[in-house]
Amino acid sequence: MNEEHKNALERSLHDISQDLDAEDVLPYLRSKGVVKEEQAQEIMKITRKPTQNMQLIDFIKAAGPVAFQEFINALQTCNKERLAEKILAHLSSFSDQRLALTEMNTTNTFNSHNHDGRNVSGVVQGGIIVQGDYHACSHETLRSPIISPSRSSQPNIKERQQVLGT
Repeated sequence: MNEEHKNALERSLHDISQDLDAEDVLPYLRSKGVVKEEQAQEIMKITRKPTQNMQLIDFIKAAGPVAFQEFINALQTCNKERLAEKILAHLSSFSDQRLALTEMNTTNTFNSHNHDGRNVSGVVQGGIIVQGDYHACSHETLRSPIISPSRSSQPNIKERQQVLGT
């Protein structure tokens, strides 16, 4: 991780320690290799939330060059966009800030299309896309949507994935 990213985390440490639940972002950070299992266990042994968060930031700062961006992505995934914005505001490099914001926005939205008179677009909340009266497949759980057989005009999973570009 570069010094500017470390400094942004340090300057945001108070906000992070107050506004974050380390337990919420640990699964994402573990899946990306930013935090190791032993580190996650060490964090969870700490009883005070602010202290957990400060320990998490120490691990993230030591994790390598992609750790900062993955932490920003984890915040976005856990509906902590405002906290991510506070951290990014401490970056002096506009291109780094724009890259991080672009990454956040592309993982949180999908393209607008018109299907059978319905406009299909918007913000993704919790990995589930809500379209009219049904839910598309969650990219996190990969569970099929619940669709009534009487609603045969609704697109199937493959059609939804084509709309989403996956």
